[in-house]
Amino acid sequence: MPAIDLSPTLKNETKQTYPPALSDPEIHNQQTRFTILIASTTLLIGLLCSIGIFVAKSDSMKLKELPALLLGQLIASFQLAMAVKIVLWPRLKKGESLRIPMALANLFVLLFTIPFTIAIAGCLYFIFNDNVTATDFMRLLSLPITALTELYWLPLLLLPVTLAAWKGELFLVEKMFVAMLHGKEEIPAMATTTTFALKQQTVAPRCEICHQEDLFIANTGFCRRCQRYTL
Repeated sequence: MPAIDLSPTLKNETKQTYPPALSDPEIHNQQTRFTILIASTTLLIGLLCSIGIFVAKSDSMKLKELPALLLGQLIASFQLAMAVKIVLWPRLKKGESLRIPMALANLFVLLFTIPFTIAIAGCLYFIFNDNVTATDFMRLLSLPITALTELYWLPLLLLPVTLAAWKGELFLVEKMFVAMLHGKEEIPAMATTTTFALKQQTVAPRCEICHQEDLFIANTGFCRRCQRYTL
């Protein structure tokens, strides 16, 4: 009987490793970078909203109201960025995906930038303007809602820009915060699997028990001395 050479073929054991755990100063640095990333996106959306407001209201808006509008936009963008960062940063620290939360955060910023900007800009304008009447003050209270209803088309117009900013944020988060997104501990490798491959088939030249050839029949693999077959 022919002897079969079964040689085990071991698959290479691979171990996937991730960046080491971050220290407290590194976490603080990462938090600062994440805040800057969120604030940049919020500032971009706010700036585009301010430009849209100024263009849409150019016939009724005075030039001296423009500084109040820009300053109100900066303050509103900062407040919205802090709100978004407070919600998203704990998720990033846990290594959770920010794909859906960040998209919702950008839509939140896009929706509330206009009323926040108008409200803050109106307050600043009336604070630094001496000729303020009771009618102007009452108009200030309803100004954010009025502006949002009149400029309902502006968030829709800026929606593609917001989606593009969301894609850019996801790309930067993947590149800048790899350690947090993929965990900090080494993941153990899977159990090694062993497979056998038939490499060569030969005829046994002697008995595998007594190791003699005189009473061994090679064709059948039978040893007349041991009365056993060799596989």
